[in-house]
Amino acid sequence: MIEKSKYPTSDEMLERMSENRIKVSHRQLKRDIENLGAEFGLDIHYSVNKRGYYLESKEQTFPYFLKLLEFSQNMELLTSYLKEGSNFAEIIEFED
Repeated sequence: MIEKSKYPTSDEMLERMSENRIKVSHRQLKRDIENLGAEFGLDIHYSVNKRGYYLESKEQTFPYFLKLLEFSQNMELLTSYLKEGSNFAEIIEFED
């Protein structure tokens, strides 16, 4: 949304997430935006004048999109296993 929309507000992003059955607080959204910036090297800022978020440089997003896509696919896989009632212990071994 930050890349495609012009200065989306946190309320707009939360509403979009809610439409997709994702419940997140304002505080968690802010942390998630900070983590996305750090994890993918994105320069995400908040404009006080426009009251929304924006990317400093849109040219930087594509290389990191592949990593985000990988995370997304992994989450979809885990979600499908949860819905099926599968036991994660049979599938994934977590580090201590």
